[in-house]
Amino acid sequence: MCDRFSDQGILDNVLLSPQLTLASKRAMLLVSRFFHQITDAHLRHPELHVSAFDCTIANARFVIRVLLPRVPGLLVCARGERFTPKMDFRKLRVLPNVRVHTSTCCMGPTAAYFLGHALAVSNGNVRLTMGRKKSLAALRERSRVYLDAHERLEEVDCNLVAGALLANAEARIERFHGFDLNLSSLYLNPTTLKHLRRPLYRAFDPPRYGPYKTINLSGNPLGPLGGEILAEALCSRRRSTVVRVQSLDMSDTQLGDEGVAKLAAPMPGGGLKIEELFLANVNMGNSGLKALMHGLRARGGHWHARWKGKDFVEDTSLDVQVLDLSENVFNDEGFEELMCAIGLSRLRVLSIRKLRRVSKRSLVKLGNAVREGLYPAIEDICADNGTEAASKQVPIQKAVKYWEAQRLVKKHDDEWKAFETQFEKQQRFGVGVPFRKRSLSDLRGEVDWTPGATN
Repeated sequence: MCDRFSDQGILDNVLLSPQLTLASKRAMLLVSRFFHQITDAHLRHPELHVSAFDCTIANARFVIRVLLPRVPGLLVCARGERFTPKMDFRKLRVLPNVRVHTSTCCMGPTAAYFLGHALAVSNGNVRLTMGRKKSLAALRERSRVYLDAHERLEEVDCNLVAGALLANAEARIERFHGFDLNLSSLYLNPTTLKHLRRPLYRAFDPPRYGPYKTINLSGNPLGPLGGEILAEALCSRRRSTVVRVQSLDMSDTQLGDEGVAKLAAPMPGGGLKIEELFLANVNMGNSGLKALMHGLRARGGHWHARWKGKDFVEDTSLDVQVLDLSENVFNDEGFEELMCAIGLSRLRVLSIRKLRRVSKRSLVKLGNAVREGLYPAIEDICADNGTEAASKQVPIQKAVKYWEAQRLVKKHDDEWKAFETQFEKQQRFGVGVPFRKRSLSDLRGEVDWTPGATN
C-alpha cells in the first residue's frame, strides 16, 4: 500500500506521463482507495489527452459513458494531431453536419475513433474525407448497410462510422430470439468481434432458444477469429445436444484455413449440424477444406439411426443439403475431398464457381462421379473453370441431368416392381379378386351328386 504523503507526488507524475495509456489509468482506479482517489482526480481534469494506443472500444465507451457525464466541459485531445485538437463531444453530437477535413488539414485516426463513438447516438450527418455525406441514424438503424470501397479506403472514415455500425450490430443481437440473426455487411473486424463475444454468448444461450433458422455474418472482415467465436458461442454450453442451424452464411469473411477449422471443430462430435452452409470467398485452402469435410463426414456420439423394414440404417436427416465453396484458393489436392460422398448423401446444391486453382480435369472427374451417383440427392451443381472461356467450361450440369434421369428411371422401375409383387400376391391368395355370386347350376357342375361318387 502506498503512503499518501510520500508517494502522491510520484503517482501524479506517473499519471501525467504521455506513455501511460488510458487502459492503465482505468486499471489504477481498481488498485486501492488511494490509487482510486488520485487517478479519479486526474481523470476529472477538463482536458483528456489520448493517443493511438488508447483506441479501443472499452476506452471510448469509458470516455463517453463515464467521464463525459461527470466532467463538465470535458475536452478530448488527440496527441500529435492538428485538426480539432480539442473536441467537445456535447456540442458535436447536436450538430446537423460534422466534417473531418478542410482544404489544408484533415482529422487524424485517433480523433476520428473517439469522435465516431461519441456520434454513435447522433442523428446528424458526417462528411467523409472523400466528400460524401453519411447519415449516422441510417448506419445505426437500417437493416441493410452498404459502404463502397472508396468510403472504406481511409482509416479516418472507418473510425468515424465504426461507432454507429457497432451500435447497429448490438441492437440486432439484442433483438435475436432464435430465428434470424443478420449481421451481414456491418464491417465487423476482429477487434469489434471480441467486444461482441459476450452478447453473442448470451444470444445463443441454450436454456432460452432452440434450433436456429438463419445466421448471416457475410461481408465482414472477421478473420480466423470469426469461426472460433461463432463455434464457441453456439456449442460451448451445449455438451449433450445437437445444435441445429438451418442456414449459416460466412461468405466474404476472410476466415482462412484456421477459421474454417475452428468452425468445423464441433462437427465431428455431433455438436453442430448445418443444413445450408455458405463459405464463398473465405480464403479456404486445402487444409481448410479437409477440416470442413472431416467435420461433415464424422458422426461422433450424437449420430441417430432408424429402422427401415428389417434393416437398421443410419438417419442422415441432419446432413448438409446446400454447400457453397466458390471463389476459394484450394487446388486439385483439396478438391479430391469432394469425391467422397460420406456425409453428403442429402446434398442438393453444390456451388464451386471461380475455383481458379482447380483444373478442368478435376471437374471432369467430378462430373463422371456424379453420373455414377456420387451425390444421390443432387439437384444442381453451379460450377465453372474460372480461367477458361464460357465455351470451354465443363458442362457439369449435363452430368446432373443424367443422374436425375437415372434416378427417375430407378424410381419408376421400383414402383413397377412393387406393383407387380402386389399383383402376384393378390393372384396367389385371392386377395382383391372381386366376389361373384354363383347359381345352383354352377355348383352342380362342380360337384358330382351321384350316389357313391367322391369329389
